[in-house]
Amino acid sequence: LNTFVYQFTPDQPLSGATTYTVTVKAGLTDVSGAPLVEDYQWRFTTTLPQITSVYPAQYHTSVDLNSTITVNFSQPMDRAATEDSMRLLKQGQFVSGAFAWTDDSMQITFTPQEPLTIASDYQVIVDKAVARSASGASLVDGYSSSFQSTALPYVASVYPNSSEYIVYPGWQQLSINFGTSMDAASLENAVTFDPQPETE
Repeated sequence: LNTFVYQFTPDQPLSGATTYTVTVKAGLTDVSGAPLVEDYQWRFTTTLPQITSVYPAQYHTSVDLNSTITVNFSQPMDRAATEDSMRLLKQGQFVSGAFAWTDDSMQITFTPQEPLTIASDYQVIVDKAVARSASGASLVDGYSSSFQSTALPYVASVYPNSSEYIVYPGWQQLSINFGTSMDAASLENAVTFDPQPETE
């Protein structure tokens, strides 16, 4: 960077869980020609790979039925080993699907062969004993979490509700809040009034 600071950038990322030794050899000279009298040496160790985030997150509910499972890592991973380590279970049964990776091998996405089943419990597992980084290092920790797919449709609340004894004549608004995302077209003939309100 300048005559005081030298910066080295490796062509490839450093490997995980690896101890490196760096040596500055004696004989290096400064701008006046004075030499470095003796070697200078130090060591450092890189960290183990770890999982940085997962989607769907732990205890996530109402997960869309077309969702994919995404796991992000802190280091490039061995793709084959990591795929072998990762499982999606539905109530204890394996879910079939396909894997895809980002170019840097730091994010894996699992796409189930079929959409998730409505109102079901799922578990995501990454086995620490199997997954490893591109340099062969094991994960700091494995991963296990659960989530729920979107529930069957239900009415969460209405307004005015049954306890609203005083609703003024001429009231022109009625709200129905659902607990799941609804197909608006299916509502057209699904809401009835008794007696039927007057229309202009």
